[in-house]
Amino acid sequence: ADGGMIGTGQDDGARGHGACDMYVHKIDECGETEWYKRYGGPAEDGGKFIRQLADGGYAVGALCSSSGAGDYDLWLVRLDAAGNVLWTKTFGGGAGDHGRCVAQAPNGDLLLTGFRNGHRPVLYRVSLAGAIVWQKEFDLNNGICNYVEFFPNGDILALGDFVGPYGGRD
Repeated sequence: ADGGMIGTGQDDGARGHGACDMYVHKIDECGETEWYKRYGGPAEDGGKFIRQLADGGYAVGALCSSSGAGDYDLWLVRLDAAGNVLWTKTFGGGAGDHGRCVAQAPNGDLLLTGFRNGHRPVLYRVSLAGAIVWQKEFDLNNGICNYVEFFPNGDILALGDFVGPYGGRD
């Protein structure tokens, strides 16, 4: 909306909080850094997708091993327009769960995609305050839900892949 760009990812943890930290880098329309912030704890954390929200803040779909249920968890981070943390939520169990993409519904809710339980595609719908509205886990073999989008009529498009019946990725 302001002509700049924003990105997220995972750094090497140098000068940060832990082994790897999630970062968010905001640049202006001239390519100059407006702000660069790291988030995370003592273990590995990394951003996968960031989306600007209707209020000017951001939501980050990520993975987190610094807190949560164990191993890696899906991580949803809500930031204000300056990159300050409003809230964070982790979702998952103890079997290598990863967050991927975030979208915003017309009513403001957030949708987080990823995988749980060793690669079972999952969608979480979360209120703008961070409460789970619903969750869906798909019974697909070795799958990942990578991308999500809301349509103006409220329909949801979720894209991903899984290991098909013939052994290849579909």
